[in-house]
Parts: sequence; C-alpha cells; structure tokens
Amino acid sequence: MDFASLIGLMVVAFFFGGIIINRNLLRKNNLGKVAELTRQISQLEIERTRLEKEVNKGIFDILAIYEFTSVLGSITNLKELYSMLVDTILRIIHYDACSILVTNPETNELEIAISRGLAPEIVANYETTCVDKGIISRVMQRGQPEIINDLHSLPWPDNIYEGFPYNSILSIPLVIHGEILGFLTLYLRQKNGFKRDDLRILFIIANQTAFAIKNGYLYEKVAEQATLDGLTGLYNYRVFREQIEKAVARAQREQISVAMIMIDVDDFKLVNDCYGHQRGDAVLRAMAKKLQSSIRDIDMVARYGGEEFAVILPNTELEEAVAIANRIHQAIGAQELAGLQITISLGVAVYPGSDVASADDLVCKADTFAYQAKFLGKNQVYY
Repeated sequence: MDFASLIGLMVVAFFFGGIIINRNLLRKNNLGKVAELTRQISQLEIERTRLEKEVNKGIFDILAIYEFTSVLGSITNLKELYSMLVDTILRIIHYDACSILVTNPETNELEIAISRGLAPEIVANYETTCVDKGIISRVMQRGQPEIINDLHSLPWPDNIYEGFPYNSILSIPLVIHGEILGFLTLYLRQKNGFKRDDLRILFIIANQTAFAIKNGYLYEKVAEQATLDGLTGLYNYRVFREQIEKAVARAQREQISVAMIMIDVDDFKLVNDCYGHQRGDAVLRAMAKKLQSSIRDIDMVARYGGEEFAVILPNTELEEAVAIANRIHQAIGAQELAGLQITISLGVAVYPGSDVASADDLVCKADTFAYQAKFLGKNQVYY
C-alpha cells in the first residue's frame, strides 16, 4: 500500500471514529438533559402538590370562617358563641388548649368565658399566670396580638410559667371600636408552633367575634329588662304569668300539685308618706333579697305589682307551702328592712283544690287569702 492510500485510510478511520465519538457524546449529553428535565419535573410536581394543598387549605379555611360568620347574627347566647368559636378555630388552627377571657360589663374585670384543654389547676391560677403578669398582660398593655414560640426562654416575673406545659402561645385581643372586650389565647406544647398565617386568620375571626360579643351583651341586657323588674331585680309580672300557666299545665299533665304564695307589705303607703318614696323603694329592694334567700331553688319569686310579691312553688302540697310561707313571714319580721320594721300578710293556695281548677283560679285564690290575712289584722299567713 502506497503512502497516499495509507493516508486515505487514516482519514476515513478518523472520520468514522469521530462520528462514533460524537454520537457517544450526544448520547451522554441527552441523558444528562433528560435527567435534569426529570429532576425539574419532579420538583415542579412537588411544588404543584404543595400549592394544591395550600389552595385546598385556604378554601377549607375560608369555608370554615364563612360558616362561622354566617351564623353569628343568629347567636344570642354568649356561651353558645364561645363554644362555637373554639370549635371553629380548632378546625382551622391546631391547638392543644385554648381560653377566652372576657370583660364583665358590670364589674369591668376579666373572667374566663370558656377554656379547652387547660388543667383545673391552671384555670384556678389563670389570673396570676396569664392576666396579671403573663401573656394577657403583655397583649393588654400593647393592644396588639402576640406570638410566643418559646415561652420558657423569656424572663417572666416570679417564674409564673414554671411547670407550665405549653411552649407556644398565640394571644389576640377581641377589640371593637378601640374597646377591648376580651382575649383569645391558643396554646401548643411544641416550640415554634404558630405562624403569621395563623395570626391573619385569627384577626378575621376575632374581629367578627368582638361584634358578636357586643351584640350578645346588648341582647342579654334587653332580654333582662324585658323579664326583670327594674327596681327589685325579681321577675316581672309578665314572666310570672307565663310561669304560673306553665306550672299549672305541668301539674295537670303529671297529676301533681303546684302552690302559690301571695305576699303584701303591710301599711306600705304609710312608709312612702312618712319616709318618702326613696325609702319605700329601698324597703322593696330589701324585701326582694330576703324573699330570694327564703325560698327553694325550684321556686320562683316575682314582683306582682306595687308592694305585692308572688311565689310559685312547683310540685308542692299545701302543708309544705304553708311551712315555706311561715318561714318567709318569720324571716321578714325578724329584722329591719332598710332601717324599718316591716310586716307582711301572706295568702297560700294550691292547685288542684277547692274552687281552683286553673292558673287564674290559683292566682285569684292566693290573692283573696292575702287580702283575708290583712282583714284579720295583718302580719300573718292565711290559707
């Protein structure tokens, strides 16, 4: 083989060898690109799954909040509201324990409205550990929510959280028009348990809850005014009529007795004429307290009108009703009311009985017997 032919063969060999090498390189490059694409697709799938979970969680949270807020307007019982609130939050944000403190509108002091998961000894010492020097105090002073993700790393005064089983706390004030109505606090045993997203969700719930609490207070006040006598705090005549009808209806169904005591303050006009109406009002208020302390838990006392009071005694025979009337009579006469010695006349009647076949009959009979007690000299029980 001459030199030229040898050179030609070498060129051909290099050419085909180069093709093979390039093919291998391409194959390796393609495999690398495929692996990279596979890795990127896997990451995208992980991210898609994460985003899908977040979207589903967000939709679930929105639905839970919507369900909660949609029924707030129909809730007038504050205990029901607090219970529904902590149940709703648990569906959205995991917690090991929680508490709601609200300001009593009469005493202006914080009280535990509801607690879940807190041991009795913690609840018993709650004012010391959380309100006076603890997390609630911090939130109260700042008027802003706070997240603590390592409770025991902070220098609390007097080591008030020593032995406290929770590490993460999220507390948020319930505020309406700048007025703090209370505090919602969540607890977790683990550290770093709460996130800012949790706080954003609680903001929405807390704002709606504050409005509901305020409305609940107003509703209870209106309901109280509609059922209670403004002077004595006893049930008013309207409630008395409702209850005496129910008591007699129950007695008819169950074939039992129901008794009633009508009470009239003796010579009350003289009290007003001699000492003034303010003194007379003080006598009636003192009388109301004395009556409430002289009856049983199952009984109901109401202001019937003016200086008259009525007591309903469910499932009570005449003998027991007379004994209770005598106890009331003795209690009133045993001490002064508003600085005055007061006597009362009492009439006792029972359903069913002679000429007593309805609620109206029962009221009429008791009233007649009270009048008879006055006619016979006052300061006595007649039946």
